[in-house]
Amino acid sequence: MRLPKKSSRRFSKWMLVINGALAWAAVFYAINRGQAEAVAASGLGLIGILYSAYVGIGHADFRKVLEASKTILRGDDEAG
Repeated sequence: MRLPKKSSRRFSKWMLVINGALAWAAVFYAINRGQAEAVAASGLGLIGILYSAYVGIGHADFRKVLEASKTILRGDDEAG
């Protein structure tokens, strides 16, 4: 078993940045229009969910690499 190819996660980074920026823009717009109670709380929650999803996917990728390297170090080769 070989180590999996390292993902740059470029798409997910850009999605996080763009959606985070849009969520912050919505929060500031809501505050400016006097709708802070309705929109700001959900916008801040969305920012937290986006970041958590990005970090969670990165954690899963890291666990996959650790599992593959343990297999290589033990000398277990499932493919052969």
